[in-house]
Amino acid sequence: MKKVFLVIIFLVCFKNLLFSDEYDKAKELIRAEILGRYGEILYLSKINLGIPGGENWICVMSERVMIIYTINNETINRIWVSGYLEISQIMYRDSNSRSNVDLMFDILHNIPGTRIGNLAVVFGNFNGNGRDEILLFSIGGSEHMCYIYGYDNYKEEIAEYFYCRFNITSPNGPSPVEFINYREMDGIRVYFFDFLKNKYNWIFFAWDEGSRKYKEITELGENAEYSSFTLIRPEDSRHIGNEPVFPSVLASDEAEDVVEAEIVVDSSVPEISENDDEPNNRRTPFWVWAAIGGGLLLIVFVMVIIKRKK
Repeated sequence: MKKVFLVIIFLVCFKNLLFSDEYDKAKELIRAEILGRYGEILYLSKINLGIPGGENWICVMSERVMIIYTINNETINRIWVSGYLEISQIMYRDSNSRSNVDLMFDILHNIPGTRIGNLAVVFGNFNGNGRDEILLFSIGGSEHMCYIYGYDNYKEEIAEYFYCRFNITSPNGPSPVEFINYREMDGIRVYFFDFLKNKYNWIFFAWDEGSRKYKEITELGENAEYSSFTLIRPEDSRHIGNEPVFPSVLASDEAEDVVEAEIVVDSSVPEISENDDEPNNRRTPFWVWAAIGGGLLLIVFVMVIIKRKK
């Protein structure tokens, strides 16, 4: 039993040290690739998009840029770039006062997956294909939009799986975009104003494997009953454990549209020096915890030897 306990301690320490090295290496490669553009790295995590060529990583920069990379040893490739919004930027437009009003509900309440800090961004396996997709909200003029992006193996690129306008009719809810189960189908219901029918309506979308997109299935009606259904649960445990503390405010409060996606094939990585001006993003390095764990392991080992000699 004691030997098993010692082995467990050793494996935990080794795993933490391994994750720390992997995370730090990815961070340095990304810093070298961006060459000071887009500000500082605020969030960095593995993501299972299924993109070939290395481990997939999602990186959020302070200047409202989110980037997807593949990293294989010393080779890094920038695959996709997008803008992002903070949740606080999604507001209800009061027609009477002609002003924007903060929402009193959680707009991401029934969207499963892994949230990224205070961003209007979630990633997870929404369509059940075993890989992650990225859901994000955007604002274009007076309209709110919802997008889902994923990696299309046939096109060999990040593709748009879903796009729909949505409307917020009250600061108190309900949430206009939700994942539900309707007639034994997992999908998304969206609330928006139908200009052709001159009314608000709930529309249900479900994943269509043939077109590799979410397709409109049916109108649910304004007061349709439904059963809430979470496609997946948050899976933070499968991501690296050495993620930086996410600041409460990522950037300025100015809203901006989603940036056009871009493909970058140049994988040259010039060396740059470490940026030490990141007090808000630092946590205790994992090598420190590994050293502490090693010390505890040594103490336990010595105690076992002393006890045997007695």
